[in-house]
Amino acid sequence: MRVDWKKHPAYQQGKDHKAIEEMIFLAAVDAGVLVSRGSWFLADQSATEEDMFFRSTFAAAPADKIREAIRRFGEVLKAQFNI
Repeated sequence: MRVDWKKHPAYQQGKDHKAIEEMIFLAAVDAGVLVSRGSWFLADQSATEEDMFFRSTFAAAPADKIREAIRRFGEVLKAQFNI
């Protein structure tokens, strides 16, 4: 899932990609949603990422649990971006 991290309120306060990704990731965990940070999958860890992504798996849960996880992650993003 692609996230426009430069629209995050913390970006205006000078927070970087890594800090904002961490904030969103930890908020998702607190909401009971496990998503993987896209930065974990960069081939070159020294590269800066223009885009921010979060990854999820659909193989380990039934459809109703996936729908609930997506709903919760949506709520996390709304809260994080003050929407």
